[in-house]
Order: sequence, then C-alpha cells, then structure tokens
Amino acid sequence: MKIGKRALIEVVNKLTPCILVTHSFSGMLALTIDNLENLLVGLIIMNSTPNSSWTELLQETATKYNLPDITNDIEELYTNPTDDQLKTFFYANISYIFCEHEIPVGKQLLELCSYNIKTRIWASQNFYNSYKYSWIPNKLPTLIIGSHDDRSLPIKLFLENTEWSRPNIKIIELCDTGHFPWLSCFDRINEELSGLAKDINELCLLKR
Repeated sequence: MKIGKRALIEVVNKLTPCILVTHSFSGMLALTIDNLENLLVGLIIMNSTPNSSWTELLQETATKYNLPDITNDIEELYTNPTDDQLKTFFYANISYIFCEHEIPVGKQLLELCSYNIKTRIWASQNFYNSYKYSWIPNKLPTLIIGSHDDRSLPIKLFLENTEWSRPNIKIIELCDTGHFPWLSCFDRINEELSGLAKDINELCLLKR
C-alpha cells in the first residue's frame, strides 16, 4: 500500500500542475493520501466512496435490482484464483457493473480491461473492509461524479455524508447508468470536467 501511495505522489509531482482524475478504487486510494491537497490543482473522483459502507449495501442492492446471488462465484474465484477466473467472475456478474441497456457495450469494455487476481485478493483482504478517507479537500477544487444506479458504489455514499458538502466540492448525481457512467453520459461528464478545468484556469492554478 505504501508503495502505491508513493508511486501516485511521484507521478503527480512529475505532472505538476496536475488535475487528478480517479475512478473506483483509485479514488479511494487518493482519499487516503492527505498531502495530495497541497500537490494537486484539482481532483475528480468518479464512482467511488468515502468509506467501506458500500460493502454493507451489496445485499440491499441485489434485492433492489433483482441481481443474482454471487456467493458461489466468489467461492469459485478464491478456490481457483487466476486472472482468467477473475475475468469470468466479472462477466458472470455483469449486471452488477452495468445497467441493462449498457451491457452490450459494457462487454466490449470488459474485453479491454486487464485482470489481476493478486491485486483483487489483496484489496479484499487488506483494504476494502477497513477503508475510510483520511482527508476531505478543504480548498482544492473537487468534482465528485457518480450514479444513482451504480450497483457497487452508488453516489449516495457521498451525498448522505454531510462532511462532503463544501463550497469547493461539487457532487454530480447521474441516473440510468452504472459503474462506468461515461458509457451513457459522456457528454455530461465531459461538460463537467471541462467546467472544472475552466474554473481552475480562472484561478490561475494551472500556471503554477
């Protein structure tokens, strides 16, 4: 974990001035590195969470969206922990990742992904259950984008946490899209990202 944090800080320093764009786990990782506040000029967090409460919502989400039970698939994954089995796991539970209308293009996206069972197991055993943010951007221009219908990391995890309601933080809630919202809401997301970059430029932060 320490190696990953050091690597991210090293990249950010090389790209200064840097607007860091994160998604899912990388957003969680960024929120455990409190000195990013002083290294970045902007932060974008997509489909992530401020803490481990998402793990407690999985059964509720499965019931709400009538999703299949993944217990046996998880057991199979740990019985046969290979990269190929991890890929099979994601395909078997694709309805947890994408809304129904996104599944055809979602399958194409999954084909482009890399699968590493070692990092998956490490995160499950050492990170997800104990994760909690160690900082909240105080002055750093921050954009948090997520989906109401994300079956893994719904945006309500941020919306219902009043600590994240700050003048420098803008939270965008999208609907009818899953864990990869740019598949359905590319134009809206592009508009929000461009708006944040414009605001940062007007603050002259990109000239640092």
